[in-house]
Amino acid sequence: MRILPGVLTREDPSDNPVPLIFDVPRSGCHYPNDFSPVAPFRAIHEWVSKHVDDLYGLAPQRGATLLVASFANAYIDANRSLSDIDPDLIDGVWPEPLEPSDKSARLGIGLIHKVCAGDIPLYDRKLSIAEVQHRIENYYKPYHSELGALIQRGLDQHGAAWHLSCHCMATIGPDYAHDKGKRRADFCISDRDGTTSNAEFLDVVVNAFRELGYSVSVNDPFKGADSIRRHGNPAGGVNSLQIEMVKGLYMQDDNFNKSADYDRVREDLGKFAAIASAYVRSKI
Repeated sequence: MRILPGVLTREDPSDNPVPLIFDVPRSGCHYPNDFSPVAPFRAIHEWVSKHVDDLYGLAPQRGATLLVASFANAYIDANRSLSDIDPDLIDGVWPEPLEPSDKSARLGIGLIHKVCAGDIPLYDRKLSIAEVQHRIENYYKPYHSELGALIQRGLDQHGAAWHLSCHCMATIGPDYAHDKGKRRADFCISDRDGTTSNAEFLDVVVNAFRELGYSVSVNDPFKGADSIRRHGNPAGGVNSLQIEMVKGLYMQDDNFNKSADYDRVREDLGKFAAIASAYVRSKI
């Protein structure tokens, strides 16, 4: 195991390793000392992908590597692009070109979140360039460097690597989403419209969840965010997919309590990790 305090935890395969990485970038609960929000803690904590790191905790026993970001995504979001910053949040002129996405400009949840729990302001001030750069250099970049190194290790040793970015989502589409009020499929598997993975790996993942008894959608309601965009390169041997799981499978959406089905879902995700690892083993 490798631990970089406050930044990441990496658990390596316990036996028969394969170049498969489970990446959990938004489950961290570490709030650095320089984080000074004015929003209530509960509202901030609602954005954490709660329990996802533990739910995939059997993956190393199945031959995969599990990488988890320790820092809270309200501090800096490891699943956003470095250019996805709302300039109105910054005190001064950012030294590099910015490309605020819809997530940043409309919803306030870009690289540096402006709001929490939907529309509660995180700050009562603008952030200095220096403090945002500190978050990037000491948290975001080390995490993605670790993930990139794990992928590169697979390429060096086997000529290929497989990457799964793991998240949770609201069970019912929220008011700001295109699927407002609708019950979502149990799992949404995303490949940014075929650009981050080959079709075979996508089919393996989709079929594995369906065989385990879950409903699955593809690229709806999410097409996949920056973790798979940054690292996925199917032409270069790196197949990356994003997995979103509805919270209602394992917890209450309106609080942090695990449901009676939690242990069963965790066991099923262990079975899924075994299926994915077996597929990767067949390809190397």
